[in-house]
Amino acid sequence: MDKLRLYCAHQDKSMTRVIEDFIDMLPEQNIGKNSTTPLPVKPTA
Repeated sequence: MDKLRLYCAHQDKSMTRVIEDFIDMLPEQNIGKNSTTPLPVKPTA
């Protein structure tokens, strides 16, 4: 957590802004009917 605080201070941004920027950099996951990405399996109770 301290590394994040230091990074935020160095970039002169809030933690929220830094995390939002990071999330925006993540690749989009297009999961749909024609997707080759496997969906998570729901455990049966």
